[in-house]
Amino acid sequence: MEDRIAVFAGSSFRRTVLAEALAECGLPAVKVAPGDPPPLARAVILDLTAATPEAADHAVRRSLNVGPVLVVGTAADLEALEAGVRAGAADLAVNPDPRELETRVRLMLLGQDRPVGRHAGASAPTRQGAGRTRVLVIEDDRDTRELLAELLGEEHEVMGAADAESGLERARREAPDVILMDVFLPGMNGFDAARALLENPHTASIPLLFLSAEADEKARVQGLELGAADFVVKPFSSKELLARVDKALRAAKQGEHLRALAETDALTGLPNFRALLARLDEEIKRAERYLHPLSVVMVDLDDLKAINDRFGHATGNRAITALGQAIAAQLRETDFASRYGGDEFVLLLPHAVSAQATGLAERLRAAMREIRVDGSDLPIRGSFGVASLRAGHLVTPDQLLRAADAALYRAKREGRDRIRVAEPE
Repeated sequence: MEDRIAVFAGSSFRRTVLAEALAECGLPAVKVAPGDPPPLARAVILDLTAATPEAADHAVRRSLNVGPVLVVGTAADLEALEAGVRAGAADLAVNPDPRELETRVRLMLLGQDRPVGRHAGASAPTRQGAGRTRVLVIEDDRDTRELLAELLGEEHEVMGAADAESGLERARREAPDVILMDVFLPGMNGFDAARALLENPHTASIPLLFLSAEADEKARVQGLELGAADFVVKPFSSKELLARVDKALRAAKQGEHLRALAETDALTGLPNFRALLARLDEEIKRAERYLHPLSVVMVDLDDLKAINDRFGHATGNRAITALGQAIAAQLRETDFASRYGGDEFVLLLPHAVSAQATGLAERLRAAMREIRVDGSDLPIRGSFGVASLRAGHLVTPDQLLRAADAALYRAKREGRDRIRVAEPE
């Protein structure tokens, strides 16, 4: 596909202005008039100047066939821009200068190729309930905080912080759905705070919108390049503020959905190997930091080939699924289980010493004896390997998994349907 941007606009003047702004940034453009056939392009800039919300909705849905859409317009077109975002546009821009236009287009193109979420491998924060979405406002000016709370309070629950340090602590503790943060704050500035949010797995996936004075063009662009979902220009319009917050929330929700799909095993519904590696790395670092125990249990179905040969692969898959359900039923709230591959599963047990992990494995082994798949009389059995992280010993995720796998292999070699314990290398 050609690396060019399609510029859709109703007037020749607007098409030319937008195409020239792109050319100024080194982005090739193709101008598209109403009625022209859809061009070959990587993305679309759709001008919604003087458009009605209904027309914006229709135009965006039609443009999505070409590529991701950036809708642009004036402050008088905010209702149309908001309608465009709701229809599926990736972003909106109000009277953008060439630099902002370039930044938004490049970030939109980058979003086609990069991993879901602002930080690859970051775990999503835990939301509290399914009530109103929660917005954390980090702003040192009290009047601005109160104004934002008034504007957002009708649709969202608004929390406040007067500086970056207290804002970061509140974000870690309460996991808001979105953060609005001023660029210029006393002490730690907004950019440093944004980097701290990204580095913490508990806050890295929370969408961040910067608050910026209208003259702070470089600051706005730097914020977007740093990974902010958007920025809100001071003084802000209530309609644009709500539209940008809504866009960030919907994009985050979609990102969490796609991330969940990418990290979920389709057969069992448990997390997959990719999710396991991210979580194991996180749990090992936490265990080493706070000197608490961590154990891994690896379990593998015995004689799956015999099940497949006698009853067929569909029954074998149902046996794997039944094992996954039995594992999920044994987990504590802090535990984590994933399908490692084939008929093999891994359980991560924070705060569990080897004896506790062995006890869970024994309970699971007993539960497997009660499983009957498709009414068959063929018993479901499993072999288990247990490995534990000892306080003060530095271990990599691979070492811990290899230790559990070696113990599992020993259980298989010694007759199967048993539990064996190993220590990490």
